[in-house]
Amino acid sequence: MASPKPVGKATPMVGGVLTFILFGIHRLFVGQIYSRSEAMSLVKALSDSSLYFGAAIASASATILALMLTMLGMMHNSSADIGIWLFKRVRMIAWFATISLCSAVALLTFSSIPIGEFEDIPTNWYVMSYYAIATLMAVLAGLLVTSILLILGAVRYLVNRLAPEVE
Repeated sequence: MASPKPVGKATPMVGGVLTFILFGIHRLFVGQIYSRSEAMSLVKALSDSSLYFGAAIASASATILALMLTMLGMMHNSSADIGIWLFKRVRMIAWFATISLCSAVALLTFSSIPIGEFEDIPTNWYVMSYYAIATLMAVLAGLLVTSILLILGAVRYLVNRLAPEVE
């Protein structure tokens, strides 16, 4: 059986960057439609949805880290020649998942700031807050898509290595 060709890093990275761009463009257009006077209500709406989004990303990232530990144990106990490529890929996936988890915590922290009409806050604070939350959400979406595509490549490689030969 010919050894399977590992999937490169380019495809997952392109997927993550495209997700970031599409998500970012969507949020940019939404932000441009509303006027500065409606910025407070826009930040409130985005802040509410970002709490759910951040919690989902944090949960997914923590699960990915746990599954990478499981995959490492399976690779260690396997009698098949796995190769160094898969260990490097698992390390990369763990980094992306860790960055996603930390970024999700930052998003949750930022999104939990109370939104209201305060006297000492500059008027452009709401606009900057909207773009900060929207950018962080776009980054998280891109990181998660990149992680999932990296996992797909690793799983395909591992299955091809461990699957019995079919004639």
